[in-house]
Amino acid sequence: LKYDVLSALVPFTNRVRWSSDRAHDTMHAALWNGSAYDVQVTNRLLWNRTRHLAPERVLDAGCGWGGTVFFLAEARRRAAQGDAGAAVTATYDGLTLSTTQAATAARTATAKGLAGSCRFVVASYEAPLEQAAYDLIVAIESLEHASDLTRSLANFGQALRPGGTLFVVSDLLRTAATGTWSHHLGALHAYWREYPRLPE
Repeated sequence: LKYDVLSALVPFTNRVRWSSDRAHDTMHAALWNGSAYDVQVTNRLLWNRTRHLAPERVLDAGCGWGGTVFFLAEARRRAAQGDAGAAVTATYDGLTLSTTQAATAARTATAKGLAGSCRFVVASYEAPLEQAAYDLIVAIESLEHASDLTRSLANFGQALRPGGTLFVVSDLLRTAATGTWSHHLGALHAYWREYPRLPE
């Protein structure tokens, strides 16, 4: 319930803060793009790193209001328009724990003409996922909330098709934190250290 309340407020505050029609459908942190903070930096990085894969089926684990799903679907559609040989058919699934987010994302998909390729489900990535179903699984600023990271990663491994790609972005401190939250942040940092950063 608390997450649903947050989900109802953040799109408005994002739109006011970033003055962008695209900002309201993402929960990603704004990152520095070289000249300003930009909420689409992560999505552009994801597209640039994975576009050559031309995945047929994509899962966004922790999709928020569908911002990344829509970014990928629209980028794929634009790429296909510029390349007659490019495949435009792909399906995108978004998982969220929020009924508000899923309903909002579904309405946005319809408004964008993407309802046939983008669907949103209220479910947890810690529950069993469809096996060998996805070419690309995306987890942006979501896995740090997993209660059992080992189980979640195992789920992703089973849900990926052979040769599939897992793209993870998480914001964590490089060194132990101090202050009120130091115990919690320190434990999180230690836990993630078991999974080394993938090479660039």
